[in-house]
Amino acid sequence: MLRIRSLFLGTLLLAAATTVAQAQIPGSFSPTPSASITLQAQKLESFAMTLSSTVQSSALAIADSTSGASQAFTGSVVLTPTWDLANNRQVTIYAYVSSAFTTGAASLASSLLEASATGGSGSANGSWNAFSGTVDGHANGVSLTSVTATGASKKVTGTGERVTVGLRLNTTNTYVEPGLYTGIVTFAARVQ
Repeated sequence: MLRIRSLFLGTLLLAAATTVAQAQIPGSFSPTPSASITLQAQKLESFAMTLSSTVQSSALAIADSTSGASQAFTGSVVLTPTWDLANNRQVTIYAYVSSAFTTGAASLASSLLEASATGGSGSANGSWNAFSGTVDGHANGVSLTSVTATGASKKVTGTGERVTVGLRLNTTNTYVEPGLYTGIVTFAARVQ
């Protein structure tokens, strides 16, 4: 009799400790345990950017290096991003000198190159900024525009965020060794 009571108490304690499993009756099978599962649905995001350039392909003649000396390249680089992003994503479009401008043994400091960006709904405001910062881990960079994708701007198609970039050399108080300098400027974007 005592043994049956302790079995009965044990069964009651098991039933009180868990709400998922039922009390077992000798000779029966226990039900399969269940668990709560939390699922997080994420939006499938996309980003693309096209580049077209009308920047002069011929060499830029540098006139002098007196105060205020800057020579603009004719033409521009046009960047057209499109995206479909989750809410509150930060899109930064930037450029950096990925191969230094050199001629023979001489080189130009990347910070002599400046960019001016206009267009889109972000921070592009037409001011001239040197390729002298670090952007997205790239040295000799410059941020062109920054946009928060929210509300209607979570999905951008067409030319709504198109950015036009002008380039110039600012050689104020800088001696430039004569020669034909070649280098590479890379345009990129970061989405956070």
